[in-house]
Amino acid sequence: MKYLSTNRLTCFALLFLVSAATNFAIGENYAVRQPVVLEYKKVNEEVLNLVFHEPRGFEKKRAAVILLHGGGWTEGKPLWTYDDAEQLASLGLVSVSVAYRLSNRQVTPIDAINDVCDAYYYLVNNAEALNLDPDRILAHGVSAGAHLGSSLATVGCGNRGPRPKLRALLLWSPALDLVNDDYFKRLLRGRSSAAQFSPLANIQADIPPVFIVQGERDSQTPLVGAERFCEKVVELQQRCELAVYPNVGHLLSKNLLWQVGAYWVDKEAKQDALARQTAFIRSLDLHQQADSDW
Repeated sequence: MKYLSTNRLTCFALLFLVSAATNFAIGENYAVRQPVVLEYKKVNEEVLNLVFHEPRGFEKKRAAVILLHGGGWTEGKPLWTYDDAEQLASLGLVSVSVAYRLSNRQVTPIDAINDVCDAYYYLVNNAEALNLDPDRILAHGVSAGAHLGSSLATVGCGNRGPRPKLRALLLWSPALDLVNDDYFKRLLRGRSSAAQFSPLANIQADIPPVFIVQGERDSQTPLVGAERFCEKVVELQQRCELAVYPNVGHLLSKNLLWQVGAYWVDKEAKQDALARQTAFIRSLDLHQQADSDW
C-alpha cells in the first residue's frame, strides 16, 4: 500500500495519469490499482486517512464514492470497506475509504459526522488535483457507516460548510431512525438530542437518489427504519429503492440469534444485492461530463 502526505496532491494526481489511455463508462469492468493513502485530517495527534482505490484507465473528471465502515460507531477501520471499494472501483468509480474517529468517553458520533464532513470537503476542495468531479460524489455506508453517509445528505455539516451535494446514497443495513435508540443516545453523552442526528428526522427536499439493502429480520437496524426513510423520500418525489431480503438479519446474515460479529452472510442474497446496486449505479448516468473532452 502506498502512502502520500497531503502536500503531495499533485504527485498523487499524476498517479491517475500513468495508465491513462481511454475514457470509460460506469458499469464496465476495470482492473483496480494498488490503494493509495492520503491524510485528510489530524485531531489530537490522531491521523485520519483516505484510502483511494482507483480503476485503471482515465477520465478527466471522474465520479467518486465515499465508503464508510460499520461497527456501531465504536469500532471498525477502513480496511473493512476494501472489498466493497474494489467492487465499486471495478465499475469505474474512484472509491475512497474513510477513516473516522470511533466513539469512546471523549468521542461521540457527532465527531464522526464532523470527520466525514471534512473528508467530503477535502475531496471537493482538492477535486481538480485528484481528477474528481465534485458533482458526482456518492456515499456508500454499512450499518453505522450508513448513518454517517446518509447524515451528509440529511443532517448536513452545520456551520462547517455548505450542505454536501451527493449524487446518491448506497446504504446497507442502515441506522436511519435513531430518535428513540437508547444505544445511540448513550453514545452522544448528552451533547445533543438523538433527533438532531437522526437521518429520518432530517430528510431534506433535495435528497439524492437512495438505494438500501436490508434484511427482513434485522434486529440491529430494523427494517421499519429503512421503510419509513424510503417512504419519506418518495413523498418528497425523490427516488428510493429498497431491496429487502427475507429470513436474513443484519448485513444479510443467516445467523438470526447473534446478529453482531457472528455474521453468516447469505451469499445468494448478497450477490443479488450487489447486482441490484450495480444496476442502480448505472441508472444514475454518471458518465456525464460538462466539458468537451469526450
